[in-house]
Amino acid sequence: MSRKMKVLRHVSTVLLPVAIVLSLVVACGEEQPAKETPEPEKATTLGLEYDASKVAVGDEVEVVMQVANVKDLYGVALDLVYDPAVYKYISASKGDFLSSDGKNNNFAAALEDGFEGRLVMGVSRVGEVKGVAGTGAVMTARFEVLCKDCGDKEFKLEKTFLKNPSLVEVLFLSSAGGKEK
Repeated sequence: MSRKMKVLRHVSTVLLPVAIVLSLVVACGEEQPAKETPEPEKATTLGLEYDASKVAVGDEVEVVMQVANVKDLYGVALDLVYDPAVYKYISASKGDFLSSDGKNNNFAAALEDGFEGRLVMGVSRVGEVKGVAGTGAVMTARFEVLCKDCGDKEFKLEKTFLKNPSLVEVLFLSSAGGKEK
């Protein structure tokens, strides 16, 4: 195999998964027409689980994005908003939910414009596969506590989209502002 072919193969192996996740994030960012609100007891939900109540400066807080009662989930895109005076972004990772059936998925996370305060995240399954049903963690983010008694300690979800394998929006209820464990 020529050197040029090896380079192209390496580039496609590395960049293609990132491009797929970013295209999901961009596609999910488009405004959707208003939809009817699902019934709370049967609804798919997306919420945050974290405990910021007993942390000291320098400790880490783990924020888990958790989906529940979903029927056909292919991908999730969202912005996790936080007070940069209180938290500093450390890392993010995909959860196990979208790969619970052994299928691959892609994940991307980055600070918007490189500045603390808004973490843009996306995870999606790869290829022509069915969506996943049930309850589980879709993504996790870790933050360092910079200040215990200043600013807003809550994390918030914005620009949140759940998509099925046809990239049609999955209706959901959000526990805005998260819930502390």
